[in-house]
Amino acid sequence: MLNKNQKHPLYFFQDYILIEMLEICRKNENLMDFCNPRLLKLLAYDQKEGTDHMTTFYEFMENSLNVKQTADTLFVHKNTLIYRIEKIKSILGYDFSDSWENFTLYLSLRIVMFNGLFQPPWRKEKEEEHQKRLR
Repeated sequence: MLNKNQKHPLYFFQDYILIEMLEICRKNENLMDFCNPRLLKLLAYDQKEGTDHMTTFYEFMENSLNVKQTADTLFVHKNTLIYRIEKIKSILGYDFSDSWENFTLYLSLRIVMFNGLFQPPWRKEKEEEHQKRLR
């Protein structure tokens, strides 16, 4: 498992508890059945329209819905990010105002990532670097 903030291959179990839980659940259940339909709608929209709202959504969630931090992470102007977030809100039919709904969206995001249906760009790059080091 790769972490974008780690430079050394030292991993702490508490950082991967969710992955372990998903691995256990996957043995008996189809994890996609537990996904919030809103997130699946966003994923389908990106696939159909050739957009990348999932990356913006991922970074927005990873940065605790903080616009400034997310804009900095994505290297975009704050107004550009606000425009993207408004588009995502429109697709989801949701405004990020409910903490439980936010949790289920984040959990769904992790399930989608676990199943390999979405990977943030940094993760793809890190995996390629990791594979080169193994050769």
